[in-house]
Amino acid sequence: MKLRRRERDALLTRMVGFLRDDRRVAAVWLWGSLGRGTGDDWSDLDLWVVTDDPPFDAIREDFAGFIAPFSPLFVLEQTPNGPPGGTSFNVAFPGGETGAQNVDFTLWQRKAAWIGTDARLLFDRGNLPKRAEPLTTGGNPEPEYGETECLLRETRFFFLMWLVCVKYVARNPGEERMGLFPYVVNAGNAVRHYFGHEPLPDVDGPRTPSPEEKIATLRRAMDELAAVLPRVRDAAARDGLPFEVTSQAVSASLRFLDSITPPYRQPDNGPVAGEFASTLET
Repeated sequence: MKLRRRERDALLTRMVGFLRDDRRVAAVWLWGSLGRGTGDDWSDLDLWVVTDDPPFDAIREDFAGFIAPFSPLFVLEQTPNGPPGGTSFNVAFPGGETGAQNVDFTLWQRKAAWIGTDARLLFDRGNLPKRAEPLTTGGNPEPEYGETECLLRETRFFFLMWLVCVKYVARNPGEERMGLFPYVVNAGNAVRHYFGHEPLPDVDGPRTPSPEEKIATLRRAMDELAAVLPRVRDAAARDGLPFEVTSQAVSASLRFLDSITPPYRQPDNGPVAGEFASTLET
């Protein structure tokens, strides 16, 4: 699925150039499987963005605005997943022919930041300290959210986990279960509950499903969520909250699903090449 990789790597190239041009950004590196050099065609981008201290709060408060040039489909802040002195955002972008691309951002204040052994540095103009240990995340407190805020978060979390499930089906079409599918159903049920609908009963999805059954199950789940999205948007407008799920979210997500249906092609696990490699060398 080389096209999926090319579209992801082109997004990375554009994004690194954008961040390098923003003088508030002190350093950027890759983390996760692509940072370790073990990623495949289906791997998402994990980007750590270190900002100067004064603008950190402003960028965090309007992260959707910060990355607006890339037309994010949704932005979900996951504060507990960030490092001390930082936070984390799960974001999806429209992508190209193969659909939505996930990027996990870690936003970190320069005064707390350091470069670990598992970071693949893209640029550093802040002369950050280096440590002979891997980076650590987690432990930040979870903020409190109101009822409608929880609705909006569950909606974005549905999209996030749905895209992750599609990735795992693409990577391992013969696997017996969709282990993360309960997160999709539970998020969808939380949205349904808000509007007084009965929850969907089959939390685990089909037993020992074929790839076709998995894809059909994911498509039905997206159809269910898409049917109530206008009501979610109205609830956000009523309470004066940003909706932060764009009109392209459903179509871009389904384009990703369509791109793996069929034939099921094993990812190319060979060396990273092309635009991605040139980005890493700059």
